[in-house]
Order: sequence, then structure tokens, then C-alpha cells
Amino acid sequence: MNIIDFLGAMSFWPKKEYAKFLSEASYFEDEGIRCEVARNHLSSTEVLVRLAGDSSVNVRFNVAVNFNTPVEVLTTLSSDKVAMVRYAVARNPNTLEEDIIKLAKDKAWSVRETAKKTLAERGKKEEV
Repeated sequence: MNIIDFLGAMSFWPKKEYAKFLSEASYFEDEGIRCEVARNHLSSTEVLVRLAGDSSVNVRFNVAVNFNTPVEVLTTLSSDKVAMVRYAVARNPNTLEEDIIKLAKDKAWSVRETAKKTLAERGKKEEV
């Protein structure tokens, strides 16, 4: 069993113990483990805030796709230097409308178009 499978199997632990383990695992050197923690819906706000500043674009991407990521963190990630992270922010249903409007003007085509699509899905027209 690899560590990713192990993390999934641990999700059957009592919630409090699993959340504590996720917090500890968020400090692991292995990027794959940090990615798993970042996308896990049981990761705490504290963990997600810390991982949003991770040096790995993959970890930040996984924070951005997590529906439990705080709005303030999504706002910060909407200005990430990597388009893949901004793209994920544009797709997160919890991203503020003002951030989606900003992303609809992004320099990266994929981010721009995704933000426009998100605005359309929300019944809004982008203010470009």
C-alpha cells in the first residue's frame, strides 16, 4: 500500500484523529502527500492557509480546488503566478464574484475563458 492509499484508508478513522494526522502530514517533505492533504475535505482551515503558500504549484492547485478553502485564501490564490492555480480558483464555487470578474481579464486564455464560463453559470455577465 502506498502513502496515498494509506491516507485514503485513514479517512475511516475518527474525524478528530484523522484531522490531526492531516495536519501533521501537511509538513511532510513528499509533495504527493501534501497534495493529498491540500485536496482533502477534512483538512483544517489552518492547514489549507499554510499549504496555499507552499512552494509547489501542485499543492497550491489542490488547495484551490478544495471546496473548503476559505474565501480569503481563494482571493490570494487568484493572483498566483501560475495560471493553473488561477484556473482552479476560477472553477471553485466559493470564489468571490469580484475575483472571478478579475480572472475574466486574466492574461492566460484558459483562466479568462474559465472565469467567463463560471460567471455565465452563475447567471452573471463578465465586466470586461
